Amino acid sequence: MEIMKKIKDNLAFYVLVLILFFVFYYFVNIFAYFDLPNLCYISLEKDALNGNKITLHQAIGLLKKNDRADYKNLCRFVKTVSEKYCFAFDPRVENNSQNPYQPGCFVKGSKTIYLKPEKEQSAFVIQKRAEELKKFMLMSKSFWETQK
Repeated sequence: MEIMKKIKDNLAFYVLVLILFFVFYYFVNIFAYFDLPNLCYISLEKDALNGNKITLHQAIGLLKKNDRADYKNLCRFVKTVSEKYCFAFDPRVENNSQNPYQPGCFVKGSKTIYLKPEKEQSAFVIQKRAEELKKFMLMSKSFWETQK
């Protein structure tokens, strides 16, 4: 009975902590991809005019749903996904085709993936972004595993 009394006395505190946790979780997910159960945090940088952060969230979620191993590698080897055009002549850019409008790139040594900004929100765009994330995550993984 004494334990139940303590729980009742502190119930408001527990509810407040729970509400604050969900507010924090929601706030963090506005600016990043945060998956606490899998300890995954990826910063998302949206292009102000042409970007769509929602498709980035959904593409990462699609990768999580369809390929858990690649999702875990994405969480491990990618810290930032930025909706910006690649730096065409940067020597650190993996898959540098001298084309500034390529769909994306990985910058060696940074754990950063750049994806071409995309305003459209459709299943096709989400699938395409998930494939691009996987492709550039594999480049990041390859780079960081050779650095050990």
